[in-house]
Amino acid sequence: MTSSRFIPQCRHSLFYLLFFSLYFCPHLFSQKYYFENYTTADGLIQGTVRTICQDSKGRIWFGTAEGLSIYDGTEFYNYGYQEGLTIPVIVSIYELVPGVMLVGTLGEGVVVFIDPPFSKPVPVMKLADNEYISGRDIMQIIADDNDNIWFGTENGITIWQMRGDSLLKVDRINSFGPYGERGIMMLDPHDKDNFFAATESGLIKKDEHGYSMIKYKGRDITNTVFKIFEDSENNIWFTTENQTYVIKNNIVYTLNELFPGAHYPVHCFGEGRSKEIYMGSIDGILQLKNNRLRQISHDNGLNQKDVISVYSDRENNLWIGSLAGVSKMPVSGFNFVNTENFRGHFSSITACNGRLYATSSSGLYEISNNELVKTRLLDGINPSVVRDFITDAPGNLWFATNKGVYKKSKGSMRQFTTADGLPHNFVYDVEVDQKHTIWIATQAGLAYIKENKLFNFADIPEKKWIFSDSESRELLSGQSIRTIVIDDNNGDTVPAAAAAAAAAQSADIEEQTS
Repeated sequence: MTSSRFIPQCRHSLFYLLFFSLYFCPHLFSQKYYFENYTTADGLIQGTVRTICQDSKGRIWFGTAEGLSIYDGTEFYNYGYQEGLTIPVIVSIYELVPGVMLVGTLGEGVVVFIDPPFSKPVPVMKLADNEYISGRDIMQIIADDNDNIWFGTENGITIWQMRGDSLLKVDRINSFGPYGERGIMMLDPHDKDNFFAATESGLIKKDEHGYSMIKYKGRDITNTVFKIFEDSENNIWFTTENQTYVIKNNIVYTLNELFPGAHYPVHCFGEGRSKEIYMGSIDGILQLKNNRLRQISHDNGLNQKDVISVYSDRENNLWIGSLAGVSKMPVSGFNFVNTENFRGHFSSITACNGRLYATSSSGLYEISNNELVKTRLLDGINPSVVRDFITDAPGNLWFATNKGVYKKSKGSMRQFTTADGLPHNFVYDVEVDQKHTIWIATQAGLAYIKENKLFNFADIPEKKWIFSDSESRELLSGQSIRTIVIDDNNGDTVPAAAAAAAAAQSADIEEQTS
């Protein structure tokens, strides 16, 4: 006999059993993420992943401290000293046009890779200290708003002015007004007259007023700025050795000012498709979403600790590079509910009239936009525990609580308790069968409601029930019953006692129909 739940309008999701089985877990929503991990044992050329990039074919390029790895989803193609990278410290990667990749190194300039048909990419030339590149340490390769290509080097900035796929002119910025010559760590360029340059002694801004040094509380920031990142809302994030800053509406804040307790130094930045900001730190990832900062670390399933690169690909997978390999988190497959202010245990998830609800030890919540919102369906009664709820064919709502069963009709609320014949006021489950009978599983037995009249199997039975043995009656009239399953056979009921799964098999009852 195939079992299924019959609940008109209101259906428990496939996650019901998951939530029920984890009822006694106090940290149900200490969110566990799924990660795919890649190390040298899987083919990665080396474990220190400093930069990550996706090409137009969907392949992921990893720049490491000892060479380049290209992952096509199946295998890694590796390039190190033997493949012509004499100084194989890779710190930046950029796709110039489909099939042409620029790989920035520390000491060897830019290595140009091309992608021949039916073959893996191959390095074809190196550009360093010549008419194309001023420098050998290529800290970053990035495009500005006009698709010109900027190179940050130890000798300043080199700019390739592009027209489509063609290089028209090479410009250089070696001196920054009153601040003189500077080595560049990273760039945030819009055009030649509007950019930020992270340097070895502060963050320099160029705009219509000329060059200026970014200040914090009136004082120049003169420490080395290692990373700079502009998010989709035009906030500027940058980090020094001991501090992380963000420029919002031309005001400079520290990360700890905006989010007290966020004291970890940040190594890198990235942004996902939903505008969530990812920051790599010495203890995993910090995720900023909807103005809430949360940590993704070993407690959430992340094996990596010292995160030094993050990258969100076109499929919205998050790639996390560390000192010990790279991890992939398929962000697109998960939406996590914010439970930071929730205290208690979840019992079940129920979909009702197009809305999603979570029943819990602290009441009934609606899940809306990945947030928990205390529902008003139980206004005026507020039971402390809501285990389950359904809706019947006429549209009445039935709630299983620690104070009995509540029936909510249009404009009225009725409560069923032990005074009405309920075996116990702590109700675990409530279901409706095809005959519109409401079944109730309680701490001390089973009950049901027909035409607003309550029956049980102890002192208010219907005479037409036939039991195969006395143990079945005792089970239904005195044992704790946690779950009811309505099968496809005219609404017969199979109760499952929480004490043991075997108890369900012993509850052999039938309804006399003749």
